[in-house]
Amino acid sequence: MLKFSKKYLHKILAIFFISLTFSCFQATYKLWHIHDYIEDFQHFFISQDRRFVIFVGEKFHYVFDDYSEILENILSLEDRKNLFIDVDESYIEIDKNNNINSIIVFDVFNEKLNPQLEFFLAELGFYKNSEGMTKNFNLKGKRYFAHDKFIESLPSFDQKYPIEVRVKLNKGEDFIATILSPLTITADGIITIGEIILNPFYD
Repeated sequence: MLKFSKKYLHKILAIFFISLTFSCFQATYKLWHIHDYIEDFQHFFISQDRRFVIFVGEKFHYVFDDYSEILENILSLEDRKNLFIDVDESYIEIDKNNNINSIIVFDVFNEKLNPQLEFFLAELGFYKNSEGMTKNFNLKGKRYFAHDKFIESLPSFDQKYPIEVRVKLNKGEDFIATILSPLTITADGIITIGEIILNPFYD
């Protein structure tokens, strides 16, 4: 039978526990990364050039390119505050390269509709249902890591919009490195992406 000195045995046990701790960390990291999750959103922005739509979460920023011009038309509406995001029907899919492909559903209730708004929304592809009008938007873009404490610099609202994020990875795949968000806040509180100013969706 092999015999070990206490000193040698302590070294073996130390190596074992370090390896076990590292393995648990890796497993936890992969589970957090690979499993679907819910992202709580409080802040939504549209760039002044109407090209980008940004959903700001606590850990990630989701930057969508909008080439359809439909959102631009909606955001030009005086009645746009009557529209809301249906979080139960909306979702975001993400691949290993942090590319995002989403279905974001906008609704407006019957009591908020008027003939002019109903006609305008119908022209944009909204359709009637029992509760009002609705439309699914297919938005694509990129997920970025949020700057440390970025969200703490924004106003806090009671309303949160929890949207499901579905991770689409093949067996054995993992995410590549996630790039730091291009969103910044100037000294006077203006939020930008690059040199383009962002405006809140609900202003």
